[in-house]
Amino acid sequence: MNQAGLAECIVRAINSCHPHLHPVLYESIILTGGSTLFPGFAKRLENDLRPLVPDVYQVKITTQEDPILGVWRGGSLLASSPDFDAMCVTKAEYEEHGSSRCRRRFFH
Repeated sequence: MNQAGLAECIVRAINSCHPHLHPVLYESIILTGGSTLFPGFAKRLENDLRPLVPDVYQVKITTQEDPILGVWRGGSLLASSPDFDAMCVTKAEYEEHGSSRCRRRFFH
């Protein structure tokens, strides 16, 4: 099986962003979800990430107080935001314009 692990996926995601954001993104890794409760998860991720991240960047991994409900709470806050509707791409928009609509909405 030749698939990227979590550390490689994080590096790919950060590298897909503008280079000016790289330092802040490497210092803002937040672990959430039940699997992050495995003993030593954060330390292992940090050990896996460090060789993949340029030495000029600091790696900071934060774990949430309640990682099981953290994502739900974040989604709930976002959905209740007055700006939420403006952030969404409707099914009709996507069907008419495809992924280019998402790129225009979220990356420009």
